[in-house]
Amino acid sequence: MNGEEVETLRTNTAYTGLILEAGDYDIELKYLTPWLREGVACSIAGIGIFVGIVVYNRRKAKK
Repeated sequence: MNGEEVETLRTNTAYTGLILEAGDYDIELKYLTPWLREGVACSIAGIGIFVGIVVYNRRKAKK
């Protein structure tokens, strides 16, 4: 709240809420998807392995 970090609360199972008193506030919420970087790395590795297998099979078929 207005430059202070405030703990968020889980509301209605799927939403995020804050306890606020009456007044005007500048609120900024930030969310980082858990395991996003690891998921992207696994996807890139999987695509690389797939491309490697395709290239290997094409070279093997030409011989």
